[in-house]
Amino acid sequence: MRVGRQNPHARETCPRTHDPPKTAPLSGSGLAKTFLLRLGQACVRADYPAKQRQAVAQMQRPKICSPMKNAPDTNSRIRLPSPRFRVMRSVQSGIQAAVAAALLSAPLVAATPGDWTAKDFSGSGQPGISSSGSRAAARVTIANDHQPAKAEIWHLALTSDISVTAGRAYEVAFTVKASEETAFEVLLQKAGEPYTTFAIRKVTAGPEPVPVQIVGTSPFSTSDKDPASLARIVLALGKAPAGAKLSFDNIKFREIPQNPAPARATVDFARRINPPLLSGFLLGLDVKDFLKGPPDDAMVTPLRPKHWRVRSEWAERVAGWGAKPIVLCSEGRYPPAAAPWSDGYKFWREHVTGLAKKHGSAVVYDIWNEPDMGSFFLDWPDATFEKFLETFKEAHNAIRAEVPDAVISGPSLSASYPPYRLRQFLEFCKANKLTVQALALHMLDRDDVGLDAMKAEIARIRTEFIGNPQFAPVGVREIHVNEYAAPGDPSYRPASILAILAAMEESGVTAACRSCWDHPDAPGINSGFDGTLDGLLTHDTRQPRSVWWAYKWYAETEAGRVSATSSNPSLVVMASAGPRDSQPPAAAQILLASKGADGAARTLSGVSVQLLNLGALPFVRPDTKQLQARIERISFVPPGTQAVTAPELVKENLVVPVVRGAASLSSLTLAPSDVLRITLQAN
Repeated sequence: MRVGRQNPHARETCPRTHDPPKTAPLSGSGLAKTFLLRLGQACVRADYPAKQRQAVAQMQRPKICSPMKNAPDTNSRIRLPSPRFRVMRSVQSGIQAAVAAALLSAPLVAATPGDWTAKDFSGSGQPGISSSGSRAAARVTIANDHQPAKAEIWHLALTSDISVTAGRAYEVAFTVKASEETAFEVLLQKAGEPYTTFAIRKVTAGPEPVPVQIVGTSPFSTSDKDPASLARIVLALGKAPAGAKLSFDNIKFREIPQNPAPARATVDFARRINPPLLSGFLLGLDVKDFLKGPPDDAMVTPLRPKHWRVRSEWAERVAGWGAKPIVLCSEGRYPPAAAPWSDGYKFWREHVTGLAKKHGSAVVYDIWNEPDMGSFFLDWPDATFEKFLETFKEAHNAIRAEVPDAVISGPSLSASYPPYRLRQFLEFCKANKLTVQALALHMLDRDDVGLDAMKAEIARIRTEFIGNPQFAPVGVREIHVNEYAAPGDPSYRPASILAILAAMEESGVTAACRSCWDHPDAPGINSGFDGTLDGLLTHDTRQPRSVWWAYKWYAETEAGRVSATSSNPSLVVMASAGPRDSQPPAAAQILLASKGADGAARTLSGVSVQLLNLGALPFVRPDTKQLQARIERISFVPPGTQAVTAPELVKENLVVPVVRGAASLSSLTLAPSDVLRITLQAN
């Protein structure tokens, strides 16, 4: 699909202030057109002074891998906004920097014509960005006098127009690195009012390349005949630090195939597996009465929690439910309270020593929460990540002095952590002879972060750190994702939760804790402190929501997990044969979920389930000719915050013929983000 070349931003206004921006499209021949964008007032230099134009014209264009004309489309489709690009898998062209204002007198490196446009909404008159871009890459330099503290995230932005169709899913992927730690946002949104955003992700870049993936399903369609209907990719850079240089490479935009082949699940009851049950929570109790207030045991026990990240005073209660407490040593000691180093770490050491004496080896010690975030650490005026490392060392040594075999986790970075911080943390631990049994991270703060990207990141961590002999002295044995699930309705999609849990199981995560956010239907009420189990229960009546049932069904697969695979990445499958020696023999169950955690959930029709080696089930005899099946459904009705008293019964007493130890079910349908449970038992 192609888009006309009219400027779709001519009448655009800031999504928040409705002030018109100054824009400068990166297109044209060579560098006849480039720009300087001022923070607040765009200073567009469409033509450089004659001397500079002459210098640019004399430069040789770098070798660039640009889209080949008439290249065959042998891979997934890429939708590109310009008529000069064909639909193909990726665009491999390169780009060099258009340097900051102070360097305008120097020759510029030649660049390909680009489709990125600079935008500014702030009006301060300060130089903001110099940049140039192609469809596949961009280089950005933030001016030295840019003031990120006074800018909103959208006040400096690069955008690129795209074409979308309502109801279809799209993916943008790229790698980014920055000269210094830089936070920004990536959005997929409508180019004009009301600026409908259908995917968003926060990213923190640093010196090491960071892979970024964002996926969303568009609720609207664009039109070649109506420039105002265009969609766009947005790189929102208003909070980037002054002087930062960013490189965006290998930018790809594609439509995710809409009509894959009918999904087929295969369950082999003879192949037992033993993944850890990743049922865990963050806080989630009633802060006013955490020892005996809500949630009730009847709401917790069926979920079989294995880990619970809590304040010290809550540890006893969650241990009573069978969970291993992960004690937040830093809880309640965030800015603007006194910084740990303000008295030479004296109070901090005493505090942590008291925790170690109280809990001994009965808990996991999580020393600090999200030290890469302002509200939890960096808002102290003199705070740095290096100060966090010293804070971690003081706590580590205090714990080890009291409990030598204590399990310590860290660094518990935010979901947008820059990868180089992990290396910095582990190198510090090694140099200071610190031992950390669990490498703790936060992941999936937005549901548009692809699960494949999460699995790739965990695989990278295993290769670069856990499996690297260089870091063996640190003693990392486990990976803890002690916060996951995005705010808003992503946290309330039953299939999204099962997809995330399945991906973490596959990646070998040992412990996981669901994050807590404000209830979507009760802004300002945080689900971590009102006894609702991180929002699994309604905020007012504490009744189960649909996602509570998803966690319950997941917990019930713990005994006798068996191999379950899917032919379609949109279908998540889990299965359990039940305990081998249960009396009477337990029923087997299969969970099917229409994956929504990547933002691209869709209706799956014609789903089939192949059941192999049924003779491994304790209730199946050699002469068994048929089984009985019961099918139930958990539906997702946006925003997912309604009470659900029980799953929906789809079919009961369904006869399933058994032939030579195998059986099948067919013609199943799952709506987006729904979960089906199939229960098998003797007929």
